[in-house]
Amino acid sequence: MSSPDVPEPSTTEKAPVYKFVIFCFIWSGLIFTESVSNNLLPYTIETFTASAFIFGAIQAVNPAFGFIAQPIVGVLSDRIWTPVGRRAVFLITGAPIVAVCLALIPSVQMLWHLVVLVIIFQFFQDILWGSDHPLMADLFPPQQRTMLAAFLVVTAELTKFVFQKYFLVYLDTDEAYRTVAIIQVFFVAGAAFFLGEKRKSHLKREKLTVKSYIRDIFKDTILRKFAALNFFKMFYLTMIGGFVVRFASDSLGLSRQEFFDKWSVQALISLVLALPAGWAIEKFFPKQWSLVFGYVVAIIGCVLGFMAQTVDDMYVVAYFIGIGIVIDGVARKPFFTEYLPENKIGQLTGAFNIFLGLGRMTALFGGGAIIEFVFGNNYRYCWLLAIISGIITIVVTIAIPDIRYQNRKAKNQGES
Repeated sequence: MSSPDVPEPSTTEKAPVYKFVIFCFIWSGLIFTESVSNNLLPYTIETFTASAFIFGAIQAVNPAFGFIAQPIVGVLSDRIWTPVGRRAVFLITGAPIVAVCLALIPSVQMLWHLVVLVIIFQFFQDILWGSDHPLMADLFPPQQRTMLAAFLVVTAELTKFVFQKYFLVYLDTDEAYRTVAIIQVFFVAGAAFFLGEKRKSHLKREKLTVKSYIRDIFKDTILRKFAALNFFKMFYLTMIGGFVVRFASDSLGLSRQEFFDKWSVQALISLVLALPAGWAIEKFFPKQWSLVFGYVVAIIGCVLGFMAQTVDDMYVVAYFIGIGIVIDGVARKPFFTEYLPENKIGQLTGAFNIFLGLGRMTALFGGGAIIEFVFGNNYRYCWLLAIISGIITIVVTIAIPDIRYQNRKAKNQGES
């Protein structure tokens, strides 16, 4: 069986250091808002309802809008040009809207008011998230993407560490929401002005129809496998990230400070592991087996989470989950972008973000329903659901070849 072809990259020119820095600022701003969704919003929802089903349904608003926002942004960003670029314009316009919603959440008095604000800010947050894959492919050549991803993992985990260790401990809830709102404007919208996108006028595209859009997603075997990988990977991560806060408070009886004091150790793992992992994976290891290793380690963390009884147990769980998150963050996006044709980067990344959103929505909405109606609101079973989906993720990942690694290995053997 012949190996599939890897499309020519959208750029072969090495990006300067300042673009790494700008990308990290934008990424930090997005992660601060995501930290609000995963860590602070659950406590806000808890003041209005104790239902796992309603809790999951509200949390599922974010990925549900991914079905609408990210495909549209992907298609449009391939076909437009503005004075600030084709991708950056969505960051510059969307971030302030997210910021306004975050600033207003502390004032809500009724559940439906909260739901409206969550709907608006999650819709525009999905627009912002739809820009990272295509910007990585547009601005950085393949040989720089793994290290970029490593820097982004470090940035993400440090951001989470600051949020969990300081924002949630030393700021009250209202101050945390409003501080993140300010960060969103400066870190995301402000930094996006300096991305320096280059206009690509030479690209030819066929007329886009619903039929051709769907065909482009599923016609390629590798892309179909990435779609499945995105779904199951996001399902297992969301079963952890979406419900671990409630597991800590309801099942273990931990306070917010007790839990995040242990859970924030994941940031320290990133500081030690992410950059060496990015360098080693790009130089020596095929990305699919690197990912498999990371998913196996994360599953071990899930098994330990299911058995956890004390706050110290969560410290160990955080180590294993953190290692898995680091390796996924370093390897998966660069791996995927290598299979994207230059003229459809935005379109295909938007389409495949649907599967990330579907995995997350299924975990939050369906997982929340299972936890409440099957397991009687016992949040311990979020770990069991994560284990099952994690195993499926491994099976799918094994079937995706790292063609650049194979070609590099063959070339080195031919020269020796």
